[in-house]
Amino acid sequence: MNLRCGVVIIFTLVGVGTGWAAEGTDREEGYPAVYFQESGSGANRAVFAQFLSVVPNPGNPSLTVDCALSISNVCAAPAVLEDWLLVSRPEAPRRGRIWLYLYNTDDNGKVTVYKTGPDYRVGAGLTADGELLPGHTWTVRLAEVLADAWNLPESEVQFRGYGWVLSEFDCLAGTYNNTIFGLGFTQAFEMVPAMGQGGFFGGVPVPQD
Repeated sequence: MNLRCGVVIIFTLVGVGTGWAAEGTDREEGYPAVYFQESGSGANRAVFAQFLSVVPNPGNPSLTVDCALSISNVCAAPAVLEDWLLVSRPEAPRRGRIWLYLYNTDDNGKVTVYKTGPDYRVGAGLTADGELLPGHTWTVRLAEVLADAWNLPESEVQFRGYGWVLSEFDCLAGTYNNTIFGLGFTQAFEMVPAMGQGGFFGGVPVPQD
């Protein structure tokens, strides 16, 4: 099985009301969509995953490609680091929900927005309210997220593309691993910016009023 990998970098987001959403997601292939950020979103940090993949193999499920995600609330840190990590906005929340923005090449770049909460908390590590606490990590497979978002069995989920992760809390980090469990094959990456990468600690700060 060939796992085709591509890298797309787009740092354009859209906010509407009190949640994040996207415009122009049902566009024809080849047409750009315009995204904009509006205050009141509740998001504080963002990190980027360059290539995510779910490719089912109905004939041999053990050879299905899936992506394991780990998303960490790194607001918990040794005391000597706390002021440095949260220096931009020390009053920002230290716990909260998570948004996933998933752009699917297999569906003309259409975006799926998945926001954790009481009714959306697949995987392990979230509270009953779908929040991630300081020092905790949410571990989930991408197929689980998309099956929940699309109301489909995992065996019918197919995705190749990229994603943004946004958090309500103010210190975010993550990893993603495209994996064929039956072969013991994985491609492991840090979501970017990783801690300290490019001078950012805890993800890209999302502009606030």
